[in-house]
Amino acid sequence: MRCLRCGLCCMNTEMELSNRDIMRIERLGYDPKEFVMIRGGIPYLRNVNGYCYFYDRASRRCRIYRYRPLGCRIYPVIYVYGEGVSVDRLCPMHGTVSKDELRRKASILLKLIKEIDKERAIRLHSCSVS
Repeated sequence: MRCLRCGLCCMNTEMELSNRDIMRIERLGYDPKEFVMIRGGIPYLRNVNGYCYFYDRASRRCRIYRYRPLGCRIYPVIYVYGEGVSVDRLCPMHGTVSKDELRRKASILLKLIKEIDKERAIRLHSCSVS
C-alpha cells in the first residue's frame, strides 16, 4: 500500500504502544512523559491539538517515521475488539491492501496485541503489589 500522507491516521490516534516501541522512541531522546499517555494500564501515543505527538502538520510527516511504533507501521490493518482484524476504512487507501499484505500484517498485529496485553498484566500486577 502506498501512503497518501493525508494525516487521517495521525488524527486523534488511539495507538497502543509496546514497551519496545517506547524504548525505541526514548533512545531518540524523547521523554516518555512527553509522548505516552497511560489509560487502563495500557500506554498510548499522546495526542496534541488532535494529532499524534509526532505528527508535523506543516510537512504532513511523522517526525520519527523510521522509528515509529509497530502499530503505525502496519496501519491500515487494525484490530477491532469483538470483530477481529480488518482494514481501517477511514484510510483513503484501504482498498489497495492486498490479501497477502493483510495476512502478513494481521499476523504481526496479533503478536503485538499479545505482547501489549502481557505487558499490561505485568504493569497492573506490579501496581497491585506495591
